[in-house]
Amino acid sequence: MKMISNLVFLILFIFYTTAYGMEKIGKVEEIKGTAEALRTEGIIKLNINDPIFEKDTLRTRANSLLKVKFNDGKIIILTEKTKVSVDNYSNNKEFTAFRGGVRSIVEKLGKDESYKIKTTTAVAGIRGTDFAVLLFGTEMSIYVFSGIVNVQNPYGFVDVNEGFNTVVLLNQPPQAPVQTSDDKSKQILQLFSLQNQFDLNKIKETQPVVQENRGGSMDTPPIISPLPPNIPPSDTNPETLKPPKQPDNIIVPPYYNY
Repeated sequence: MKMISNLVFLILFIFYTTAYGMEKIGKVEEIKGTAEALRTEGIIKLNINDPIFEKDTLRTRANSLLKVKFNDGKIIILTEKTKVSVDNYSNNKEFTAFRGGVRSIVEKLGKDESYKIKTTTAVAGIRGTDFAVLLFGTEMSIYVFSGIVNVQNPYGFVDVNEGFNTVVLLNQPPQAPVQTSDDKSKQILQLFSLQNQFDLNKIKETQPVVQENRGGSMDTPPIISPLPPNIPPSDTNPETLKPPKQPDNIIVPPYYNY
Protein backbone atom coordinates (compact mmCIF):
# COMPACT_ATOMS: atom_id res chain seq x y z
CA MET A 1 0.00 0.00 0.00
CA LYS A 2 2.83 2.34 0.91
CA MET A 3 4.56 1.54 -2.40
CA ILE A 4 1.38 2.40 -4.32
CA SER A 5 1.05 5.71 -2.45
CA ASN A 6 4.66 6.61 -3.24
CA LEU A 7 4.16 5.70 -6.89
CA VAL A 8 1.04 7.89 -7.13
CA PHE A 9 2.90 10.78 -5.53
CA LEU A 10 5.80 10.38 -7.97
CA ILE A 11 3.46 10.34 -10.99
CA LEU A 12 1.63 13.43 -9.77
CA PHE A 13 4.92 15.22 -9.14
CA ILE A 14 6.24 14.41 -12.62
CA PHE A 15 2.95 15.53 -14.18
CA TYR A 16 2.96 18.78 -12.23
CA THR A 17 6.54 19.70 -13.02
CA THR A 18 6.06 18.88 -16.69
CA ALA A 19 2.75 20.70 -17.02
CA TYR A 20 3.88 23.87 -15.29
CA GLY A 21 7.41 23.95 -16.66
CA MET A 22 9.08 23.73 -13.24
CA GLU A 23 12.78 23.06 -13.45
CA LYS A 24 15.08 22.48 -10.53
CA ILE A 25 17.62 25.30 -10.36
CA GLY A 26 19.20 24.50 -7.00
CA LYS A 27 18.79 22.81 -3.66
CA VAL A 28 18.74 23.53 0.06
CA GLU A 29 22.30 23.13 1.34
CA GLU A 30 21.92 24.29 4.94
CA ILE A 31 18.96 25.06 7.14
CA LYS A 32 18.36 26.14 10.71
CA GLY A 33 14.94 26.51 12.28
CA THR A 34 12.04 26.83 9.83
CA ALA A 35 12.24 27.80 6.15
CA GLU A 36 9.52 27.53 3.53
CA ALA A 37 8.92 27.81 -0.20
CA LEU A 38 5.72 29.51 -1.35
CA ARG A 39 4.48 27.88 -4.56
CA THR A 40 1.23 27.72 -6.49
CA GLU A 41 0.31 24.46 -4.76
CA GLY A 42 0.82 25.95 -1.30
CA ILE A 43 3.46 26.45 1.38
CA ILE A 44 6.20 23.81 1.41
CA LYS A 45 8.36 23.34 4.51
CA LEU A 46 11.95 22.95 3.33
CA ASN A 47 14.53 20.40 4.41
CA ILE A 48 18.15 19.67 3.50
CA ASN A 49 18.57 18.70 -0.20
CA ASP A 50 15.04 19.81 -1.15
CA PRO A 51 14.87 21.22 -4.70
CA ILE A 52 14.47 24.94 -5.39
CA PHE A 53 12.59 26.09 -8.49
CA GLU A 54 12.39 29.27 -10.49
CA LYS A 55 9.49 31.46 -9.27
CA ASP A 56 9.81 30.10 -5.73
CA THR A 57 9.32 32.61 -2.93
CA LEU A 58 11.56 31.65 -0.04
CA ARG A 59 11.04 32.75 3.54
CA THR A 60 12.53 32.07 6.95
CA ARG A 61 10.94 32.27 10.38
CA ALA A 62 12.42 33.77 13.57
CA ASN A 63 15.78 32.31 14.65
CA SER A 64 16.08 30.55 11.28
CA LEU A 65 18.49 30.49 8.36
CA LEU A 66 18.37 29.08 4.82
CA LYS A 67 21.29 28.47 2.47
CA VAL A 68 20.54 27.65 -1.17
CA LYS A 69 23.17 26.49 -3.64
CA PHE A 70 22.16 26.80 -7.28
CA ASN A 71 23.17 24.36 -10.00
CA ASP A 72 25.76 26.83 -11.35
CA GLY A 73 27.47 27.21 -7.96
CA LYS A 74 25.99 30.55 -6.93
CA ILE A 75 24.78 30.82 -3.34
CA ILE A 76 22.18 32.84 -1.46
CA ILE A 77 21.74 32.82 2.31
CA LEU A 78 18.61 34.11 4.02
CA THR A 79 18.87 35.20 7.63
CA GLU A 80 15.88 35.10 9.98
CA LYS A 81 12.52 36.72 9.13
CA THR A 82 13.48 37.07 5.47
CA LYS A 83 11.38 36.80 2.31
CA VAL A 84 12.94 36.61 -1.16
CA SER A 85 11.48 35.58 -4.52
CA VAL A 86 13.44 33.92 -7.34
CA ASP A 87 11.97 35.92 -10.22
CA ASN A 88 14.22 34.63 -12.97
CA TYR A 89 17.17 32.24 -13.16
CA SER A 90 18.03 31.89 -16.82
CA ASN A 91 20.78 34.18 -18.15
CA ASN A 92 19.47 37.01 -16.01
CA LYS A 93 19.52 36.14 -12.33
CA GLU A 94 16.83 38.28 -10.72
CA PHE A 95 15.61 38.23 -7.12
CA THR A 96 13.25 40.46 -5.17
CA ALA A 97 13.89 40.96 -1.45
CA PHE A 98 10.78 41.93 0.51
CA ARG A 99 12.14 41.91 4.05
CA GLY A 100 15.01 40.69 6.20
CA GLY A 101 18.53 40.03 4.98
CA VAL A 102 20.04 38.10 2.07
CA ARG A 103 23.67 37.39 1.26
CA SER A 104 24.77 36.54 -2.29
CA ILE A 105 28.02 34.77 -3.11
CA VAL A 106 28.71 34.91 -6.84
CA GLU A 107 32.23 33.95 -7.86
CA LYS A 108 31.83 34.64 -11.56
CA LEU A 109 29.21 35.54 -14.13
CA GLY A 110 29.18 34.42 -17.74
CA LYS A 111 29.54 36.88 -20.59
CA ASP A 112 25.80 37.24 -21.14
CA GLU A 113 24.74 36.80 -17.52
CA SER A 114 23.50 39.45 -15.12
CA TYR A 115 22.67 39.26 -11.44
CA LYS A 116 20.58 41.68 -9.42
CA ILE A 117 18.54 41.94 -6.25
CA LYS A 118 15.57 44.32 -6.32
CA THR A 119 13.79 46.00 -3.43
CA THR A 120 11.21 48.78 -3.20
CA THR A 121 14.10 51.22 -2.66
CA ALA A 122 16.81 50.33 -5.20
CA VAL A 123 18.43 47.64 -7.35
CA ALA A 124 21.80 46.08 -6.54
CA GLY A 125 23.62 44.63 -9.55
CA ILE A 126 26.95 42.84 -9.58
CA ARG A 127 29.60 41.29 -11.78
CA GLY A 128 30.92 38.61 -9.41
CA THR A 129 31.09 39.41 -5.73
CA ASP A 130 30.06 38.63 -2.15
CA PHE A 131 27.62 41.08 -0.63
CA ALA A 132 24.65 41.37 1.73
CA VAL A 133 21.40 43.31 1.47
CA LEU A 134 19.58 44.21 4.70
CA LEU A 135 16.10 45.72 4.79
CA PHE A 136 14.80 47.82 7.67
CA GLY A 137 11.32 48.79 6.47
CA THR A 138 11.92 50.96 3.39
CA GLU A 139 15.59 51.47 4.27
CA MET A 140 18.07 49.33 2.34
CA SER A 141 21.68 48.71 3.41
CA ILE A 142 24.26 47.03 1.16
CA TYR A 143 27.53 45.64 2.54
CA VAL A 144 30.21 44.49 0.09
CA PHE A 145 32.73 41.85 1.22
CA SER A 146 34.43 41.35 -2.15
CA GLY A 147 34.08 42.75 -5.66
CA ILE A 148 31.95 45.77 -6.60
CA VAL A 149 28.20 46.30 -6.38
CA ASN A 150 26.35 48.93 -8.40
CA VAL A 151 23.37 50.33 -6.50
CA GLN A 152 20.91 52.45 -8.42
CA ASN A 153 17.38 53.80 -8.45
CA PRO A 154 15.60 56.57 -10.41
CA TYR A 155 17.36 59.19 -8.27
CA GLY A 156 20.98 58.18 -8.81
CA PHE A 157 23.62 55.48 -8.42
CA VAL A 158 26.81 54.58 -6.61
CA ASP A 159 29.42 51.85 -6.99
CA VAL A 160 30.21 50.21 -3.67
CA ASN A 161 33.69 48.71 -3.39
CA GLU A 162 34.95 45.88 -1.22
CA GLY A 163 34.93 46.83 2.45
CA PHE A 164 32.35 49.60 2.02
CA ASN A 165 28.60 49.93 2.51
CA THR A 166 25.82 52.26 1.46
CA VAL A 167 22.33 53.10 2.67
CA VAL A 168 19.34 53.86 0.43
CA LEU A 169 16.20 55.54 1.75
CA LEU A 170 12.86 55.52 -0.05
CA ASN A 171 12.64 58.11 -2.86
CA GLN A 172 16.25 59.23 -2.31
CA PRO A 173 19.51 58.52 -4.16
CA PRO A 174 21.95 56.02 -2.67
CA GLN A 175 24.15 57.61 -0.04
CA ALA A 176 27.90 57.93 -0.50
CA PRO A 177 29.58 54.65 0.49
CA VAL A 178 31.44 54.58 3.80
CA GLN A 179 34.03 52.10 5.01
CA THR A 180 32.68 49.23 7.07
CA SER A 181 34.41 48.64 10.40
CA ASP A 182 35.82 45.19 11.18
CA ASP A 183 33.34 44.77 14.04
CA LYS A 184 30.40 45.64 11.80
CA SER A 185 31.59 43.22 9.08
CA LYS A 186 31.81 40.42 11.66
CA GLN A 187 28.28 41.20 12.87
CA ILE A 188 26.88 41.16 9.33
CA LEU A 189 28.65 37.91 8.41
CA GLN A 190 27.48 36.26 11.61
CA LEU A 191 23.89 37.05 10.63
CA PHE A 192 24.34 34.52 7.83
CA SER A 193 26.03 31.83 9.94
CA LEU A 194 24.44 28.77 11.53
CA GLN A 195 26.04 30.01 14.76
CA ASN A 196 24.17 33.30 14.41
CA GLN A 197 24.18 35.36 17.61
CA PHE A 198 22.88 38.61 16.13
CA ASP A 199 19.49 39.57 14.81
CA LEU A 200 18.46 42.34 12.43
CA ASN A 201 17.18 44.53 15.26
CA LYS A 202 20.61 44.52 16.91
CA ILE A 203 22.25 45.35 13.59
CA LYS A 204 19.83 48.25 13.12
CA GLU A 205 20.59 49.59 16.61
CA THR A 206 24.29 49.86 15.74
CA GLN A 207 23.70 51.20 12.22
CA PRO A 208 25.67 54.46 11.77
CA VAL A 209 23.83 57.57 10.62
CA VAL A 210 25.27 58.49 7.24
CA GLN A 211 25.24 62.16 6.34
CA GLU A 212 24.55 63.13 2.76
CA ASN A 213 27.77 63.98 0.95
CA ARG A 214 27.86 65.73 -2.41
CA GLY A 215 31.61 65.50 -2.68
CA GLY A 216 33.27 62.13 -2.58
CA SER A 217 36.41 60.56 -3.94
CA MET A 218 37.48 57.39 -5.69
CA ASP A 219 36.90 55.56 -2.39
CA THR A 220 33.59 57.28 -1.66
CA PRO A 221 31.78 58.02 -4.93
CA PRO A 222 29.45 61.03 -4.82
CA ILE A 223 25.72 60.78 -4.56
CA ILE A 224 24.17 61.55 -7.90
CA SER A 225 21.70 64.41 -8.02
CA PRO A 226 18.65 64.13 -10.25
CA LEU A 227 18.92 66.00 -13.51
CA PRO A 228 17.06 69.34 -13.74
CA PRO A 229 13.73 69.39 -15.62
CA ASN A 230 13.88 69.96 -19.35
CA ILE A 231 11.88 73.18 -19.94
CA PRO A 232 11.36 74.01 -23.63
CA PRO A 233 12.45 77.51 -24.78
CA SER A 234 9.75 80.09 -25.45
CA ASP A 235 9.23 83.85 -25.73
CA THR A 236 7.80 83.89 -22.21
CA ASN A 237 10.72 81.91 -20.91
CA PRO A 238 13.79 83.43 -22.64
CA GLU A 239 16.23 81.93 -20.13
CA THR A 240 15.68 78.54 -21.69
CA LEU A 241 16.65 79.78 -25.17
CA LYS A 242 20.20 79.05 -24.02
CA PRO A 243 20.76 75.68 -22.36
CA PRO A 244 21.50 76.17 -18.66
CA LYS A 245 24.98 75.27 -17.46
CA GLN A 246 24.97 71.92 -15.70
CA PRO A 247 26.27 71.94 -12.11
CA ASP A 248 29.68 70.32 -11.74
CA ASN A 249 28.35 67.60 -9.47
CA ILE A 250 25.81 66.26 -11.98
CA ILE A 251 26.86 62.94 -13.47
CA VAL A 252 24.69 61.08 -15.91
CA PRO A 253 24.59 57.40 -14.87
CA PRO A 254 26.03 55.02 -17.45
CA TYR A 255 23.99 52.12 -18.70
CA TYR A 256 24.62 49.02 -16.62
CA ASN A 257 23.68 45.64 -18.04
CA TYR A 258 22.40 44.35 -14.69
